[in-house]
Order: sequence, then structure tokens, then C-alpha cells
Amino acid sequence: MSNFIPRLNQALEARGFSDKAAGEASKNYSASLIGNWRRKKDPKMPTIKSMEAVCHAINVDPGWVAYGRTPKPVAPPNGFSAKSEPLDDPDTLLGVAYAAWKADNGQLEARFFGALEMIGLQNNMYLLRQNGDDLIYDHIGQFYIKILGWCWWRHAPGTAVGQEDPDPAFANWTLGSYQRAVERSEPARDDCLVVSRYTGTTKGWRYRRLILPIDGGLIIVNEVTE
Repeated sequence: MSNFIPRLNQALEARGFSDKAAGEASKNYSASLIGNWRRKKDPKMPTIKSMEAVCHAINVDPGWVAYGRTPKPVAPPNGFSAKSEPLDDPDTLLGVAYAAWKADNGQLEARFFGALEMIGLQNNMYLLRQNGDDLIYDHIGQFYIKILGWCWWRHAPGTAVGQEDPDPAFANWTLGSYQRAVERSEPARDDCLVVSRYTGTTKGWRYRRLILPIDGGLIIVNEVTE
């Protein structure tokens, strides 16, 4: 196993685990021990048992990490999908929000915000503005504190989407959709499924998103369905 370190580094990075998180997940192996393996400070090579425990904890094939043989894919745990849905379905919450936006001619008017409050999605809204080639967080509803944390929610306004997000892969995926909406200046509605270490489950969470172009940016309204 003398050449396992680059593969272990790749596996930990791809799975999003620090030494500490990997040690906690494997229960029996400390962060300092895993760090010593990676920095070649431990005079003893890992045992097969300890290597298997760490690899199983981070969901990577130990045979690949130890010997480079028959690997399972080493990829981030993230998985994202979006299926287009009709914009103007009047029997849905996002259909109500879209109708109000359309009635206001795509402007940020009181009718739109009143509709969001009426359907209970006023805190599920992002407001993004264009700044050159970037889309910048301008407003983030308080709903996202529960998902991404208070610290991020507090400091994110003014930063570019994908720049300091807790889950860069997810942020870049959504950014692609947002940029297309800006370029086409067309609203969109999607049924989305997200699997990420930040969802706290391998099942992930399903939500509907409404993307609405406005002058100089976008509004995104999300409705969690699962």
C-alpha cells in the first residue's frame, strides 16, 4: 500500500471529507492518524482493517484506495436533476407566484410580493443581480438558514453565486440554469431533485423552483415538496 496516499487524497476530496470528518465517520480512527497517513508522518503503514474502516465510512472501494484495482467511481456524492414543468398551472403555489409576476409585467411590484406572502413562500426567495459576468446574491430568504446555515446566510449577500457556497457543485449546477434564464430572458419552472452531503440524506430532497427574469437580474422562488 505504499502508493495509496494520492488515491486516499482523491477519495477524501471527492467525497468532501476532512481528516476529522473521516475519522468521526469511521469511529475508530482519529483525524490525527488519518492526517499522518496523508502526510507520511506515521512510521507504520495502515493495516487492512483500518484502511477498510475509513474507506467504508466515506463510501469508497478500499481495494482501489489501497492497491488501485477495480475501482468503484470516486465522485462527489452530489446528484442533481431538473425536469421542466408548465409555468402557469393555477393549482400550484408557484403557479400563483408566476401569475402575479406576469400581471406585474415582470417587475418587482407589490402584487408579486403579496402573492408570495399569501402562499407562504416569501422567505423562500432569492434575488440575484447581474454584475458583469457574475450573478450576485442580493437577497436570500430566511428559509435558507435552515439548509445552509446562519453564518453563510448572513455573509453571502454581495458574493457571486458559486464563489463561497457551502456546496460548490450544487451552486454551479443552479448557476447554469440561472445564466440561461438571464441570456434568454425567459421564465422557467422545474421539478428538481438534489442529493448532496448538505441534504443530510442519500435520498436527497425534492423541490420546485420558479426562475423569473427581472431587469438586471433574477428572482428564484423555491417550494419544497419532499
